[in-house]
Amino acid sequence: MFLLFFTSGAFTPVLSLYLKDTLHFTGIQVGMVLSATAIGSLAAPLVTAYIADRWIKAEHLFALSQLVSGALMLAFSAQRSFLPVITCFFFYTVFSAPSFALANAVIFHHFTGTRHKFGTIRVWGTIGWIAVAWIFSYLWLRQGGTGIAHSRLPDALKLAAYTSFALGIYAFTLPANRPLDRNDGGKFLPSNSLRVLKTPAVLQLCIFMLLVSFIDRFYYFGTAPFLRSIGFSDNNIMPVMSLGQVPEVFAMGILSWMLLRFGSRRVILLGLALLSFRYATAALGSPLWFVIAGLVVHGLSYTFIYTSASIYLDGFCDGASRTGVHQLFTLITSGTGNFAGSIFCGYIMDLCSGNSGVVNYHLFWSVPAVGLSLMLVFLLFFFKNASGPVHK
Repeated sequence: MFLLFFTSGAFTPVLSLYLKDTLHFTGIQVGMVLSATAIGSLAAPLVTAYIADRWIKAEHLFALSQLVSGALMLAFSAQRSFLPVITCFFFYTVFSAPSFALANAVIFHHFTGTRHKFGTIRVWGTIGWIAVAWIFSYLWLRQGGTGIAHSRLPDALKLAAYTSFALGIYAFTLPANRPLDRNDGGKFLPSNSLRVLKTPAVLQLCIFMLLVSFIDRFYYFGTAPFLRSIGFSDNNIMPVMSLGQVPEVFAMGILSWMLLRFGSRRVILLGLALLSFRYATAALGSPLWFVIAGLVVHGLSYTFIYTSASIYLDGFCDGASRTGVHQLFTLITSGTGNFAGSIFCGYIMDLCSGNSGVVNYHLFWSVPAVGLSLMLVFLLFFFKNASGPVHK
């Protein structure tokens, strides 16, 4: 978890800034590149849900995906024009997209009966995300001042590649899962996994997380350029964004107690309220301490929504369906939601830029703030059955 989120945290916070200001892509072009992440999340789970634990152990598939991802990230870092950039990043996401669901499945295999304690392992991902933000920004970007820092942003991509190589090698040492009993007749879409996804409560969760993923693309799309627009230098952007992960460490520590005490629905509702606050502070844009306060709650909202959703989902899984369910859940939520959300964010950013090219961030951040108010209504009136499995 530490290495996985260290890799992702090396480039994800600054990727839109790199594409927009270093490669000088338009908002729609940035959205198209970022949507490649979602396309990978759509395509890869269909394959990995079929072959993981059937043809190759999930741990070894995870290792291979990281090694190939590292090579593709190096190729991506060397590109400067739109077509090669989006092509390399598309293939990178195809191989890297299954990693998070595979990692969750491997951990849950060993946490059967105590899945509510998943946060004690997942917290190391948060620590990895914080670590790379400060190490890269202060030990590399700060060397030589602001001008040098701007030219060194592509090195974040190389750091992600090298960490992927290290993680791929390390993953071959992970303990093996128990042998699984698969009775799906070799079907491409595992029947055990599809049976879980057809459960009404799981379908509700899929719809909800699809909408959350759609709206949450605004954070990853707009935060780095927004921070630069209000005066933060390149070498301060990643550390400032990492402030959100600091309370996430605390949230992971108390998540097990909160799920057992209040149930998944209330915890996710709290996360959605914090998400609304984050976008509202960005839409206001001042004072600065208020904007930073919004960034600080990012980790809390992520934990209470995404981690709680993963634990809740796993409550419906058994050993034969677990890997496939997590992969197909990624396809539905991160794949479809991120794809549509990234394209939509690019359109909104161009719309908010007007003829001047200067983005009106008050208007830009108001869009997800309004969208989340509708999400709160959805959760209150439709997502009714989000408690129970975490107690098993």
